[in-house]
Amino acid sequence: MDIIITFIIIIGSPVAIVVLLQLYCKIEAKIRDRAKRKYRKLAEQGNSAGQFMFGMYYCDNMVETVEWLRKAVEQEHGKAYVALARCYGEGKGVEKDKVEMIKLLREAAEHCVVEAQLELALCYRQGYGVEIDYVEMVKWYREAAEWGNADGQYHLGECYYWGKGVPRDKTQARKWWNNAKKQGDTRGRFTWRTDGMYESF
Repeated sequence: MDIIITFIIIIGSPVAIVVLLQLYCKIEAKIRDRAKRKYRKLAEQGNSAGQFMFGMYYCDNMVETVEWLRKAVEQEHGKAYVALARCYGEGKGVEKDKVEMIKLLREAAEHCVVEAQLELALCYRQGYGVEIDYVEMVKWYREAAEWGNADGQYHLGECYYWGKGVPRDKTQARKWWNNAKKQGDTRGRFTWRTDGMYESF
């Protein structure tokens, strides 16, 4: 289908493009409806992945989303913890509650959910729902980094480069940035120095 659309766009017939895009949208809507029915059925059968997917992508409102995410969390679905924590943090579908947000993130982070480890590190970095604590921030970035997560590796390198939560150590910074670079994350390639210059490694 994508090849046909590309071909018609290249030819440049405006009428054909409009007709084809309408057809494409109808097909997409049918696929979405089928997926919605499938995930709802799985969710109602108690499948945690189904509950998470239906809650995240197919509910009509945020209150319903929160209900399905809670059910998935009861079954310890890792991504559901993070999604539900965000709902509490932003007050979507529930009353805003940063204490509950941190509780959910910590529980998931302690069960090795890397996304939760990164979110929790960011909370400690920015003082969102907790006091700013660079040592705790480093702890959670390190957990994610040691699981091989490129974001965790980059941010841990950043902590070492600037001496936030750990003693300043450019060798360690480069080590973690190089680990992230191997996965395609090149943010550590150039780092801002206090004298306003860039340093390449």
